[in-house]
Amino acid sequence: MFVLGAAIGLLLLPVLARLFKSLIVQVQEREAVLVTRFGKHELTLDRPGMHFLPAIALPWVQAIPVSLRRDFRLFRGVHVNDARGTTVIVDLWVEFRIVDAARATFSVSDWDRSLQNLVAHSATSILGNREFNEILCDRNDLGRLLQVDIAEETERWGLAVDQVYIHKINLLPDVSRQIFETIAGITIAKNFRREATVYDEFSAVNGRAYGINLRRGFVLATVFPALNLLIGGGVGVLMYAGAVSVLDGAIAIGAWFLFLQSIDAFWFPLMNLSAFWSQFQAGLAAIERVFALIDAVPAVVQRASDPVGRVAGDIRFAHVGFRYAESAGAVLPDLSLHIRPGESVALVGHTGSGKSSIAKLVARFYEYQSGQILIDDRDIRTLELAAYRRHLGIVPQVPFLFSGTVADNIRYARPEATDAEIEALAHRIGGGEWLRALPDGL
Repeated sequence: MFVLGAAIGLLLLPVLARLFKSLIVQVQEREAVLVTRFGKHELTLDRPGMHFLPAIALPWVQAIPVSLRRDFRLFRGVHVNDARGTTVIVDLWVEFRIVDAARATFSVSDWDRSLQNLVAHSATSILGNREFNEILCDRNDLGRLLQVDIAEETERWGLAVDQVYIHKINLLPDVSRQIFETIAGITIAKNFRREATVYDEFSAVNGRAYGINLRRGFVLATVFPALNLLIGGGVGVLMYAGAVSVLDGAIAIGAWFLFLQSIDAFWFPLMNLSAFWSQFQAGLAAIERVFALIDAVPAVVQRASDPVGRVAGDIRFAHVGFRYAESAGAVLPDLSLHIRPGESVALVGHTGSGKSSIAKLVARFYEYQSGQILIDDRDIRTLELAAYRRHLGIVPQVPFLFSGTVADNIRYARPEATDAEIEALAHRIGGGEWLRALPDGL
């Protein structure tokens, strides 16, 4: 078939020359439209006027994750006005595991890479051949056979890939959580002889992850074979329809030959779109969790931001009611408590009675639903939160050490503390005997 087509083309060189001349004239006409729409750029027949698209689109694409990071980080301490015109200080304190924080960061990176790949490769190719489609496809009946609604044809594949990636992204934190809890709680599991249960739980989560990744591989493995089958079938139909049109005198044989040689210029963008569509779907699935963090409603709301000044330490709970969720039962149904300055108070009660909750309410880690909490006879909701927390010292139930030296961890709350102050404080803890056990000291 190729030899026959080449022979026919050689016999009809004058016809082909006239066709190319007409094609070049029409490209030049399109150039004027592009110059008006996009500005002066070098235009070529291979990529008519659109090779500069990445330079225009990529800065905008890269600005999206940058703005997401900026908005997420600056969402603490935002001044907003409520319906009554009162200035409200919003302090967003999102409590999530380290695994979730890392996943949010990787989700932004996945979104960035996916958009860049889609814009730099797929959109460039599709829009780059726009003039070819308008020139060749809109001007003859055979060309209209090649005009395919790409969005409609790829919608089924896009939905399949989208669902697979959404399941994969949603399952990743479950796998990470299971691994983290297994490693952190291995001592307890061995103590209560629950190794088999831990193994079964991880196997179940890992099995779901394996199934999702298997489905992902199956979906991606069927895209290109299906497209190749579609391309082969389409070329065969076009060759047959073109031959019939030539025999009927509807089109010239030279136009038919040129049209067949130009098919690659149309199918290449479709193939490129399919290659990067899966990455774009992965980015969409990953960005959902980032948006969920950004759209999180602040739980702690300050009514004002009054200067704190000197704090004497008088704490008063006046009929405070608190629950962790609206649908949950009250942890503190009606608490009234007065702690005077310099007074030491020990809270005793069974697990879940609200001992830790009282300390967290004083630190404004949670919002209470009723009553008042007064600090030196001032409503805790009216204080400037960052300045107020600088007067608090909290010892958590479960110790946590940051990477670094012992001195770095002691200095964490007071970065301005000197080495002498840190050493004096360390000697006050347990008489300083534990310092001798440190091979490198503080």
